[in-house]
Amino acid sequence: MTTSASKVFNLAVPITDDAGSTWTSITLREPTLRDQAAVQRRTSATGTEQTAQLLSILSGVPESAVRRLKTRDARRMQKWERLLVADAIEKDVAADDPTADLAPYRTFVLASPIQTDTGALTEITVREPDLEAGIAIEKFKTTAEQTAAMLSALSGHPIPVVMRLAARDVARIERWLSFFSTDGEDSPSEEEKNNASGEAAPAGETSPSSSPGN
Repeated sequence: MTTSASKVFNLAVPITDDAGSTWTSITLREPTLRDQAAVQRRTSATGTEQTAQLLSILSGVPESAVRRLKTRDARRMQKWERLLVADAIEKDVAADDPTADLAPYRTFVLASPIQTDTGALTEITVREPDLEAGIAIEKFKTTAEQTAAMLSALSGHPIPVVMRLAARDVARIERWLSFFSTDGEDSPSEEEKNNASGEAAPAGETSPSSSPGN
């Protein structure tokens, strides 16, 4: 059973918060749907401000210090998060049977189990989306909240539980759900391939293809 992932990043340049505390390294945990929802609720924040808030949430380091991260350190952290998702999806792709009919249900063994009041949730079964599930998400504003509402409707688990899903498990489920809306045409674009390989710029910045290199 895979557990929640974390990684220690030794900083190229130490950071200091407003109180004078200094960090030479940061330990980052993998993001959850709840983390993404918390960041997206700050609707007035810019993309880079949301990036700083998310890294603060995932590390426990004050946002005033995280804002002083050098871009090269932030890029390494974001690349690690993207690769967690890409690796999990790659395993699902390798396990897929292309000759099998698309079933209306699928059970996912979670890469990162969810701790609940009744114990660890190690797998989740999701059904094919329908209009009723689509209606259920319409009262929510942010993308993360809408995703949580959709997955709750399709799995039968309450939203607070679904919110604990790791980003890589959310991406795996969304990949499967995409088959029903794209008729199986889920081949990644060149941009998506670049994002998975860590070539995308941090939120709020232009991509390497349109800006100078690192």
